[in-house]
Amino acid sequence: MSKQSVKRSVKGIAALAMVLALAGCASKHPLGISSDKWEQMTFAEQLEANQRQVALNAAARAKRDNDRRELAMMRIRNAENPEIAHLPYSDVLQRQHDTADCLIQGEVRTQRGWEKAFPVHFELPSGRYHNRRIVIESWDRRWQQEAYIGYDSMGLQVCPSSLDLNNQTPRCFDVPRTPQWRQGGVIVEGEARDTFRGTAQCHQYQPVWQPANRRATQF
Repeated sequence: MSKQSVKRSVKGIAALAMVLALAGCASKHPLGISSDKWEQMTFAEQLEANQRQVALNAAARAKRDNDRRELAMMRIRNAENPEIAHLPYSDVLQRQHDTADCLIQGEVRTQRGWEKAFPVHFELPSGRYHNRRIVIESWDRRWQQEAYIGYDSMGLQVCPSSLDLNNQTPRCFDVPRTPQWRQGGVIVEGEARDTFRGTAQCHQYQPVWQPANRRATQF
């Protein structure tokens, strides 16, 4: 790969990041939908828009990750000492420290029964159970439930309590991690007992790498 190609690749990644950033600032709703149009959409249309935005984010991140790996491999091949040149890029090449970007949406359990829930978006780094607490609210914001989430090599867990999460009880909503997580994820239906029921959609990505050795060439 020539130096010109490398420059074009780096510029392409930067341009993609800029586009995603601008898109996120343009509207608080997915797909850049205006507030007026969003209010006119049905609940089902809003859920679909959220799912499409998750898939688009996943595709953009997957392209960025692939471009960065190709650039790292090119630098290793052209290094003076290829046998050790891979060391600064171990995180990139070995896909370490992945993060799950997830969206859950459906219904929340209230005193009046199951009611439409406001979508909840969150990100979790892998490696251990986090016992992270989230709040799932009804669409009218009158009711809410606590849930606890974790993410590890097996996938995502959404549980009614921290005890359920730590013991991986059948009361949890499990979202198994599959190879499709890198291409936008698979929409899975399930229930966290007496707390939430609906769908979860996750995709897996690698946060922008920051080398420990600041003298190493950064992406």
